[in-house]
Amino acid sequence: MNLEEVNYNVNDNWYDRHILRKFSIHITRILIHTPVTANQVTTSRFLIGLIACVLFLFGKWEFSIIGAVLIFFCSGVLDQVDGEIARYKNQFSTKGIWIDYIVHRNLPPIILVSVGYGSYVSTGILLYFIASVFIAMFLLITMSMAMIRIITILKETGKPIGDVELEKDRKQSFFFKADYLINAFLTHEIMEFVLVIFALANRIHYLIIWSSFFLILKIFFWSLKFLSRGEKWML
Repeated sequence: MNLEEVNYNVNDNWYDRHILRKFSIHITRILIHTPVTANQVTTSRFLIGLIACVLFLFGKWEFSIIGAVLIFFCSGVLDQVDGEIARYKNQFSTKGIWIDYIVHRNLPPIILVSVGYGSYVSTGILLYFIASVFIAMFLLITMSMAMIRIITILKETGKPIGDVELEKDRKQSFFFKADYLINAFLTHEIMEFVLVIFALANRIHYLIIWSSFFLILKIFFWSLKFLSRGEKWML
């Protein structure tokens, strides 16, 4: 497999394909001739995210911009690099998929807590920090539930994890569609994008408001689903 082939992923969005991969391919070109593995790149991406979170804690505009760029761009580029290295060196493994899954799911809660504390430092409003901790705990709990579901399906069906992650409710109920859409706005990709926008506008605390809004929506639809007692609401 050549570099042009590993630089392409059918699941890429516009930003991944036309921006991030323009930079990632040059890093990959160097790393494929070293002992560096895809899992090590994934780990370094997580470490960059943690460094950015430390910068958010200071509650300073300049540090927030640097942190947002580190997460959105630098970490984003490495997110492409680990996949390119894995494809070039054929380093696909269950361990690698799990590491990537954990990084993607754990970084948003950490970002929220660090931004929440930084927002408290800069504005003096403790509610931002309290809300960020609550949202982070909620995301971690739902992530744990998702992991349990994946493990359960693996044991029952024996399907590869990559297929299990795409395992969806094919009934396409109203609740499923609503929950799926809300989750999209709480994923790391969109959260990192709005983080950059809010940081540039010196309104990074808006990230807590943004996440709180979608969390409330999620709880609202969960409540409706519970009250419906399992009825199938179809669009």
